[in-house]
Order: sequence, then C-alpha cells, then structure tokens
Amino acid sequence: MVNKDKIQNAVKNILEAIQEDTLREGLVDTPKRVAKMYAEIFSGLAMNPAEELEVMFSEEFKEMIMV
Repeated sequence: MVNKDKIQNAVKNILEAIQEDTLREGLVDTPKRVAKMYAEIFSGLAMNPAEELEVMFSEEFKEMIMV
C-alpha cells in the first residue's frame, strides 16, 4: 500500500527545496496529484501474479506475446 501522505510531504519538500512557491496556483495540488500518480503506478505491487494470470494457453508460438 502506498502512503500518500508521505509522498505528498516529500513532493512539497522538494518544491520548497528548489525554492518554488507551493501556494502558487499551478502548484497547490501538485503534491496530491503526484501521490495519486504513484499510487496508481505501484498499485500492482500488492498483486499476486499467479492469481492474476490464471489462464494459460497451449499454443505453438515461438514469438513473445505482450498483453
């Protein structure tokens, strides 16, 4: 599970470290947006691939299949 609060604080700290105004209109919601992005990107880390990939196919293909 992703800790969105920690990510938001980290992003805010980075913005402050580069001397950005975190209250500026374009940056106010940036920490929240970044935390949401990371939560989505890493949402699959908690999944068990064996459960997600239950179906197997018996085919004679020698090429890679991308899903």
